Amino acid sequence: MSDELSFSGNEVLIIDPIYKSIFNNFTYEFWIKPQVTHEITKEAISGEYGNHGGKYVISPYCVGDKNSSGMGISVGTNGVSVYEHSINYFPALLVHECKITEWTHIVIVYKNKTPSLYINGLFIKKGLTSNMDFIFPSGILGGCNPYGFFQGALKNIRLWKRPLESNQVKSLMNDNMVHFEKDLIWGWNQSENAVTQLSDKRDIEISVIIPSYNKYPQNLFTLFSLENQTFDTSKMEVIFIDDNSTDSTESAIVGYPFPYLLKYIKCEKNGGRARARNLGIKAASGKVIIFLDAEILVEKNFIKKHYLTHQENPNSVVSAVMQLKGIYSVIFKDFEQKQLDHFYNLINENVKYLKKWNSLKDNKECLEMITKEDILKNNFQDLTFSKPLEKFYEEELLQYYGDLFSGFHFPWLAFMSGNVSVRKEMLDKAGYFDENFEGYGWEDIELGYRLYLTGVNFLNQKYIQSYHQEHPVTGGNMNQARKNYQLFQKKHQVIDVYLLVLLEIEKDLTFKDINNILIDYKKLCKEHPNQYNVLKNTFKLMLKELGDCLANNKLSENVLKEIVMNSHTQLNIEKKYLQQNNQYEHLTMAFNILENL
Repeated sequence: MSDELSFSGNEVLIIDPIYKSIFNNFTYEFWIKPQVTHEITKEAISGEYGNHGGKYVISPYCVGDKNSSGMGISVGTNGVSVYEHSINYFPALLVHECKITEWTHIVIVYKNKTPSLYINGLFIKKGLTSNMDFIFPSGILGGCNPYGFFQGALKNIRLWKRPLESNQVKSLMNDNMVHFEKDLIWGWNQSENAVTQLSDKRDIEISVIIPSYNKYPQNLFTLFSLENQTFDTSKMEVIFIDDNSTDSTESAIVGYPFPYLLKYIKCEKNGGRARARNLGIKAASGKVIIFLDAEILVEKNFIKKHYLTHQENPNSVVSAVMQLKGIYSVIFKDFEQKQLDHFYNLINENVKYLKKWNSLKDNKECLEMITKEDILKNNFQDLTFSKPLEKFYEEELLQYYGDLFSGFHFPWLAFMSGNVSVRKEMLDKAGYFDENFEGYGWEDIELGYRLYLTGVNFLNQKYIQSYHQEHPVTGGNMNQARKNYQLFQKKHQVIDVYLLVLLEIEKDLTFKDINNILIDYKKLCKEHPNQYNVLKNTFKLMLKELGDCLANNKLSENVLKEIVMNSHTQLNIEKKYLQQNNQYEHLTMAFNILENL
């Protein structure tokens, strides 16, 4: 498990914008390895020198009171600076130039409004004394928008509500444990899965990772539903990745007193689903990672069921998306007419919701149909409905292979990141999401395939119920998904991946058909390793070509016919023998489908 946080210069991690209960006397300490230089300014107790060129590992939050300031720390490969930030006020009260290219222990001690710097346990210098009445430490890691973002790695972060003495600083350098201590306000050591917040040590078992882009207010409802858990909230954390949203997400969520630990990561550029989830994984302290979409409401046993399933099945991926239901938590004016009609049919005899529905006409862009109280009391069932995919998965997959996917050779298809969990150590072994997948689709399935290759099991947990909050339909997803499937094919050039294209081009084929085709193909390879080579290679080549054609939004019959013609004579001989064998009917059927396209 990696015990460090990496910052690319694009994101910040918000634990708490400002700790107003701590002022003038406190200590910040951490291990750091910067990658780039920061701008060196002069020491001062006035002026605005910190509004450009900083690499703020701790953000100097602007309190909004001209007599108070937020304290922050900029670190580059060329030194350390301590800044204070308020209205028309952004000076560096301590500046030290030095070379920092390897892991280095940094401690900033504020005593009576005066910062002092320690490096690797040694006292370096004292800065200037602030003229502000109150100086507060910040709980924002990684950057200060728009003044500068840290680039590099950070670990073993601790904030104390007292100024530490020199002998204490030296001892801390070699003590990376997160202890229960009354003066420790914030501490984080990922290798221990431990976080201390407000002097309360938390051994984090579960990390819920939620990426979000312009999903307010549904994402807030999702966070509310995570408050209502039967699982001990002191042993869980929620890592919310705001992928450069432009709606009210940040203002609504940051600073809200959730009962669980919330780590809010704000990206200054939209990086997409894969990158957002990877940021969440790297910031996670839990042993078990749950991936949840931002618009999914969960019931009160959600965390506990995921956790217990992993306790009983320690080598498993736990999928809970196949029984996903729908809910109209918010009605948007740009819903399609069929969505509006469907919603109205659900509530046309419910006076409470009809009254709300009528208020949508008052020039509102959206209308919230539920409240936090409804979520905590699970009082929203009249707005829920079964989604078509629930029936599809039951009839096409689960009724044949069960919740353990017994006999199904594509169980990794269940790794759908809307609601799935996996042990962190398994992700460390298989690797994280591939950030080359852009836009919509396949980045989660591809990771599921890599997990499958490491030997993990997959199971469907049918007793974890969740609800997709419906939203306006966006176009272009299919084209993105086809391009990403082509990338999946190129990355894993195996028959298991190639076969999935048949589900796209032949709508009558089912998961069971694809599974049987794969069984036939592997049986043929095992029983006849040195025969039918032309047929095997032609079959794979045609499937691959189909994936390329779909990615380019065209189905090229000529290309497929050319593949067949290149080996026409020998291919016909092998096909004839295969048909006479009568043991590979599913593979024969698939080959005929391709030839007749």
